[in-house]
Amino acid sequence: MGTLGLSPNIDNLDGFFASAGFALASVYNNQVDPPFVHGEWAAGEFQAQPGDYLNGTLAVNTTAIQTELNCASPSSLNVTTNADGSHNALATFSDGCSATNVFNPSGGTEQFSVVNVSSCGASGLDVKFQPVVFWFYLNSSSPQVASVYCGPTMNVFTVETSMNLTTASLGDCTIIDPVQGTNNVTGSPQYGRPYNGVVFGSIQDPYISSRALAVNFGLPDAIHRYASRQPGGPLSVFQDQYGFLNATENIYAKYLSIAAQINYFITGNSTTSAQLTTEIPRLFVEALPAFLLSSLMIAIGFIGFGVHYLHGRARRRLWLTSPPGSIGAIVSLTSRSGFGQLLLPYDNERKMQERLGGLTFRIDERTGAIVAEEDFGAVESSDGVALLAHQRPYGDDSTPLKSSDDAA
Repeated sequence: MGTLGLSPNIDNLDGFFASAGFALASVYNNQVDPPFVHGEWAAGEFQAQPGDYLNGTLAVNTTAIQTELNCASPSSLNVTTNADGSHNALATFSDGCSATNVFNPSGGTEQFSVVNVSSCGASGLDVKFQPVVFWFYLNSSSPQVASVYCGPTMNVFTVETSMNLTTASLGDCTIIDPVQGTNNVTGSPQYGRPYNGVVFGSIQDPYISSRALAVNFGLPDAIHRYASRQPGGPLSVFQDQYGFLNATENIYAKYLSIAAQINYFITGNSTTSAQLTTEIPRLFVEALPAFLLSSLMIAIGFIGFGVHYLHGRARRRLWLTSPPGSIGAIVSLTSRSGFGQLLLPYDNERKMQERLGGLTFRIDERTGAIVAEEDFGAVESSDGVALLAHQRPYGDDSTPLKSSDDAA
């Protein structure tokens, strides 16, 4: 499982660049938190023993980082218009710190940015750890300006959490204890201070500088896009006292949590005890019985096909004008047999045996009707078609279709 430690590539800004891209994509695609991130929590990677788990959940005690944004709307925001048409904005926050910005309408209808505010942080603090202020501007009938102050902090805890083994999503985190011990996240060189993730200072490498610029532009853009997609559009968010505060907390928290998971954990080989909860499948297939059963079913199918084919000649002489077993079939086959007049609807089995005793039944090949006869000698040899699987020959080669005992 992953252990607490600064990523060796943190200064390349790859993790921050990827996190900003995910935050922006989540605005358009409504994506859920990535693996090992849940809201303001980020945990090191861990996994269960290899195996097939049905809706499995792994509960484990692990190290997690909780990022707190400490965002606030300005207690006062003053906007003045200059002679050249530009607008000066002065935001003052409750702790006494302030920030300014200038917006030129020629720069675009919608403008957004984020800057560090050194006056609001500890003296001598590196710009990458300083608080920041997000600015948003809309050039409508009257200039609309909003600002949000954020001073991120982080805490490291041992937590009890869970992971869905199907989606790798992290569950709720329950704090057990603060993390004790020395590492390069809570100790030197970071001393438990999170990167603000949007301002990185002067960078000489052109590729890394490009990533820093993309993050600095992309995250305010993600917040602005999130606000623009709210009911009523961006103007309604500007007019809401907490509109951009809520939008900033939503996107910025997601961004910093993802960045924390990438940058503040390193791969480790440690193991720990965990509780695995999974559903046992009620239906499972064993290879050998399934193979034997399927072979048997295939064999039965071939045998049935053979019997059906071989019995076709015998069925050819049997007339079935209605589906066998239906009332229509019974009536059509016996309507002219004559023996129906001997039976009454309330006859029981014994009465039927008495009334039908001595009769022989057969099918008239010309009409397909069932007929009953008392005199076997009167049957033509060409008229007999057996209803049963066996045939009992008589002296004149006629084939009776049912004996008097069978009639019952």
